[in-house]
Amino acid sequence: MSPLAPSLMSALTPAARLREEIAAMQRLNALLGEEQAALSAADAAGCERLLADKAALVSRLAALATERYRALGALGHPADEQGMQVWLGSDDAVAAGVPPQWQALLDSAREASELNRVNGVLLRQLMARNKLAMQTLGLDAAADVYGPAGHAHPLTPRAARAIG
Repeated sequence: MSPLAPSLMSALTPAARLREEIAAMQRLNALLGEEQAALSAADAAGCERLLADKAALVSRLAALATERYRALGALGHPADEQGMQVWLGSDDAVAAGVPPQWQALLDSAREASELNRVNGVLLRQLMARNKLAMQTLGLDAAADVYGPAGHAHPLTPRAARAIG
């Protein structure tokens, strides 16, 4: 990653926080990798420990993208990815070496998407395994785990429900 030219580091350019955005996306990928390991090991506590960090990173990435969109709009470009593509072709962006950094962010985002997809597959497999285990124990896996007030209540064996 090449450093951005000082003229593009002002808060009014789409490149102002690009390095921070790339770093945040890379941290998210690392967390998604940790989540994948925890899911593969059926480590629910490990997954739970990652939730707050993941949420904070996703929130930070959204804020950084919003800043980038605002900067694009201030420069007269559409405040979206299409506007970013137009701006990347500008002499200022090219001279500052921004296009390779943008590509690095896009590559990292694709990696996050794939990690998230695989984690979703692993999660669905765990849920199916848990549902089967609950059915084997005679518990209704489709029963509400939370009551109307949002408080957890234990699952009741099917036989007990039939009596009551």
